[in-house]
Amino acid sequence: MRELKFRQWIEKSKQFHYWGFFEDRFESPATGSSVTFADAHRCSHQFTGLHDKTGKEIYEGDVVDLQGGYLIGDIFSGQSRDFQGVVEFIEGRFVVNCKEDEVIFELQKEYHVAVVIGNIHEEGAE
Repeated sequence: MRELKFRQWIEKSKQFHYWGFFEDRFESPATGSSVTFADAHRCSHQFTGLHDKTGKEIYEGDVVDLQGGYLIGDIFSGQSRDFQGVVEFIEGRFVVNCKEDEVIFELQKEYHVAVVIGNIHEEGAE
């Protein structure tokens, strides 16, 4: 079973706060004077249960380099290539939305090698 972990971007400190179930205990999301529990939950990013090739946990909102992707035309030629996109949770599954290439890949350990290169909150990210 996948670990139920989340992270929440704290704009004031420019850092993530991690929360969820850790070793049989629940740690609550960060709340500030203007943030409710419901807001914290809504603004959190879920852990996908997968790690990139360096061992880093992959969360929603991460920008990843997806190595070894195929488009339909590429399958027949045997040519794989790299894509860059944002990890999102859509219709019950984690995907990499590669907006520039107008393609969405389901994030699956068996098919792709992903490398986390940033996230949607930090400077320089998508």
